[in-house]
Amino acid sequence: MAADYKWQMGNAEPFVGIVFSTRSKANANIGGARGLVITPDFASSVAPQDTYTIPGYSLVDVRAGASFNDGRYRVTLFGKNVFNKYYVTSIFTDYDTIARFAGQPATYGVTVAFKFN
Repeated sequence: MAADYKWQMGNAEPFVGIVFSTRSKANANIGGARGLVITPDFASSVAPQDTYTIPGYSLVDVRAGASFNDGRYRVTLFGKNVFNKYYVTSIFTDYDTIARFAGQPATYGVTVAFKFN
């Protein structure tokens, strides 16, 4: 879900925006002919039933800036995952290895753009 707001202020057109994204809990697909075999010496900090579960998460991105000279120049400040939420995007297994891929941490930056005529 996204929302943007812009207004006119002299030669500038300031804007602000926010994006809210969410993903529900999911179970990763093990796939192929492989499966999970737990042996007596198996040790894990994750309960076996949760090994392939991707928890749900929500992220918030924001932006603010202005365009000038009828949109010829634009400056934008942005923040992605502004609450620095740790989240898992996928899980895979290969023989005795289980890997979880983490999503991107909070990221902030500035973009400057201009159009050539």
